[in-house]
Amino acid sequence: MFRICFALLFGLFLIYPQSVIVLAINGAELIRFHSLQDFMIVWILNFFWVYTLTTHVAIWLRNRTAEE
Repeated sequence: MFRICFALLFGLFLIYPQSVIVLAINGAELIRFHSLQDFMIVWILNFFWVYTLTTHVAIWLRNRTAEE
């Protein structure tokens, strides 16, 4: 449950740095998400990325403590 909440919030936070990178590369001044669907797609992709990372870290920590 903690991983899901963390992934949702951090996935939402990651939209800002990603937008700054895209603005720097393209030299644009504004990024438009033309619809709510476009924004949600980016958020969902970030959510799954963060969730998989936190899952791998949790498994690694569990295995590390089991070995000791």
